[in-house]
Amino acid sequence: METMEGLSSRALLLNQAMELVVLLYLIEEGSSWLVQVGSAFTLILGFFKIIKSVQVRKEDKERTGGVESLTEKYDRLAFRYLLLPLLLLVAGYSVYCLLTWYYRSWYSWLLESLVALVYGCGFIVMTPQLFINYRLKAT
Repeated sequence: METMEGLSSRALLLNQAMELVVLLYLIEEGSSWLVQVGSAFTLILGFFKIIKSVQVRKEDKERTGGVESLTEKYDRLAFRYLLLPLLLLVAGYSVYCLLTWYYRSWYSWLLESLVALVYGCGFIVMTPQLFINYRLKAT
C-alpha cells in the first residue's frame, strides 16, 4: 500500500524549485554541459516525483475521508516556524550584496540571491522532515 505518511510534500515542491534555480545558475555561470545535463535530469526526475506524490496524496485523502494526516499537520507547522526567519535572512543578504558587490546584470544579482536562498532552503527543507519523523515516532 502506497502512502505519503512521513514524507513532506512541501519539501518535494521546494526541492524542485531549488533544482530549477541551481540549473539556471549553472547556465548563467557557464558550467560544463555534463553538469548542466545532470542537473536537468534531476529536474525532470523531480517532476515525476511530484506527479507520483499528488496521485498518492489523492488516494490518501479518499482513504481517510479528507481528514488531514499527522504528517501534513507537522509539515505545515514546521514550515510556518522556519520559513519566515529564512526569508528575512536571505532578503537582508540580498540587499547587502546589492549594495556592496558588483554584478553583470540584475538577472545575475537575482540568481545569486536565489542561490543563497537555495543554500538556506536546503536546511529548511531537511528540518521539517526531521520534525515529522520525530513527532510521528513520539506519537
